[in-house]
Amino acid sequence: MGQVLKKKFGMRARRIVPLYDRPASNFSPLDDNERRAVIQQHKDTIFKDLKKNEKVVITSTSYTPDENLYTLLSALKAYDHEVSMAQKSANVQIQRQLPPLRVIVTGKGPMFDEMKEVIEKQNMDNVTVHQVWLNIEDYPKVLGTADLGVSLHESSSGWDLPMKVVDMFGCGVPVIAIGFPA
Repeated sequence: MGQVLKKKFGMRARRIVPLYDRPASNFSPLDDNERRAVIQQHKDTIFKDLKKNEKVVITSTSYTPDENLYTLLSALKAYDHEVSMAQKSANVQIQRQLPPLRVIVTGKGPMFDEMKEVIEKQNMDNVTVHQVWLNIEDYPKVLGTADLGVSLHESSSGWDLPMKVVDMFGCGVPVIAIGFPA
């Protein structure tokens, strides 16, 4: 951000001190007991029939074209195919490395219904996708249950991290993101 202010806006300050985005205090890592409690709380919806070895992947979206969920679905389809191939080969080591995935897509927006239709047409055996809108109290808790976060969005300026990534980091969730300068 400091470099952008100097180069793009010609600021001549000796020292520019960017203030980094931080997650709100309710975005914090969950311990094992808290994680189990959140999963139990949502056992009839997004965590219904959660398998012991299943990994939870989460992405937050506003369902707009600048967050290409088709990229994620394509990757999930390829992952499902790899898991199926590993199962057919009976290679236990590979099977352990490729666990089933429960993907939670949280958010709402103009492309919600379109994506719902596309997701429903996916025929995957080792990946389940759950679309959900979470209230402000549940969002950081469910986020904290994830083994991995995915961000398909660049920040509006391209100079800072999207807040959804900051929130995931606050919950101790590692993130795979689209690459851009920040």
